[in-house]
Amino acid sequence: MSELSADHTQELEVRLRAIRIQPEDSCVFFQLRDGCALAIRQCRYCHYGKFSDEADSRYCRFKR
Repeated sequence: MSELSADHTQELEVRLRAIRIQPEDSCVFFQLRDGCALAIRQCRYCHYGKFSDEADSRYCRFKR
């Protein structure tokens, strides 16, 4: 009988949390926001980036 592998639940939960991003960040899943005139690959212009005026960083809403 083989040994059971280690429990990776905690690691998985970390990966499933929202990723904190800065406006100037970018990733391979970048998708331009609808109606955006600037095609700059930064999270502030991304469909998945959630930003508001009162904070410098927000969260990525990409469904992993």
